[in-house]
This record gives sequence, C-alpha cells and structure tokens, in this order.
Amino acid sequence: MYALQRLLYGFPEPAPYKRSKPVEVLCLGLPHTGTESLSVALRTLGLPTYHGWDLVFELDGSKLLHCTELVRRTYNGARDGDVQTTKQDASLQTKQ
Repeated sequence: MYALQRLLYGFPEPAPYKRSKPVEVLCLGLPHTGTESLSVALRTLGLPTYHGWDLVFELDGSKLLHCTELVRRTYNGARDGDVQTTKQDASLQTKQ
C-alpha cells in the first residue's frame, strides 16, 4: 500500500540544505501558559533561551533598564505615536 501511495502521491526528495544562519524562534505567551516549561525543555535540548525570569534576575540589570526605556518611549513618545524604534533599539543583544 505504501508503494502505491508513493507512486501516486510521491514527491522527489528535497535537495540537501545547509543552514546559513542559526534558527531564532520567539515563543511568546501569557502568564501560566507553559512558557517556563517550554524554556526548560529547550534548554534540555541544548538550545539557548531567554525567559522573562532571566530578565528579572540578571546581575547588572542592564537589559531590564533597556526594556523599561523601550516601554517608556513607546507609551510616552511623540504625540503622533511615532517612536522611531529601530531593529537595533529593540534588540537586547545590542545592550549587553
């Protein structure tokens, strides 16, 4: 049966693919929806994660200050609402 299915609906094997940059995934969720469990599972698989509690418990507090500044600019920005937040502004990696 499987041979018939492959004959009728088969597709050629995909070409080999080599990743040119690492995968980055955002897993966002409201409180009590399993984000911490997902973070632990991803760490168990050896993937780096950045969970909300990591922000709270960092030693120097620089990323928390950076996030606070972005929120302040978003809600207290220009009267027309244009806060001109760039990709670099939003990246926590640029403010380490």
